[in-house]
Amino acid sequence: MKQLLQHALSLCLCAILTAAGITATGQSEPHLEGEFIVMFHKSENVKAFASEKGIRWSEQLSGLSHIHLFRSEGSLDDEKVLRLLSSDKRVEAAQFNHVVQKRETVPNDPGFAQQWHHVQSGDHDIDSDL
Repeated sequence: MKQLLQHALSLCLCAILTAAGITATGQSEPHLEGEFIVMFHKSENVKAFASEKGIRWSEQLSGLSHIHLFRSEGSLDDEKVLRLLSSDKRVEAAQFNHVVQKRETVPNDPGFAQQWHHVQSGDHDIDSDL
């Protein structure tokens, strides 16, 4: 029984460490240096929050969802600031402000022009209603 308990605890520890590693490396895509998007559980005094954390409030991205953009001052390490923001109990989610690129969705198929029925630009759902 004691050996079963040790195996169970070892398995739980491995799962926790794996999840922590995934969380720590989940923000590796290119992002704007010193910019953070923070979502609060409820409405907060964001300027006081920023002052408390040593960062600067930039703008409100969504009032209904309590999402704000913050910028760090000077040479603060982005990873440390993100961990500091994420660990606050008032914060529901925090992430880097990632670079978004517009992507082309039209295939490069040379015969696509003959398949006009696949593109319905006035339709508000997924194309290709066959």
